[in-house]
Amino acid sequence: MNELYVLRHGIAIPHAEPAMSDDDRPLTSKGEKHIHQVARGLRRLGVELDRILTSPLPRARKTAEIVADVLGIEEFLEEADALRPDREAGPIRDWVLTRTEDRIMIVGH
Repeated sequence: MNELYVLRHGIAIPHAEPAMSDDDRPLTSKGEKHIHQVARGLRRLGVELDRILTSPLPRARKTAEIVADVLGIEEFLEEADALRPDREAGPIRDWVLTRTEDRIMIVGH
């Protein structure tokens, strides 16, 4: 791996939302708009990715989907349980270092 991009998910609905677990919280419309802006900026900068790896939680998954769509690389999107919010940084680092792609983005929490 030569390039690693780290992206935190966009603005999600608050933790205190009744009857919704933390794992199920989606992005807000403001969060989606902001991530579209970020993705367009990445495109303007000429960022090219071989893979987008995302936590499977809805807020991270949607963030990754937006970036993949704007960059035109939807087929490079991959969910990874290693990026769930309860995972430790050390094992994530070790896992990322096993990846064979040159340019990856991880989307998480």
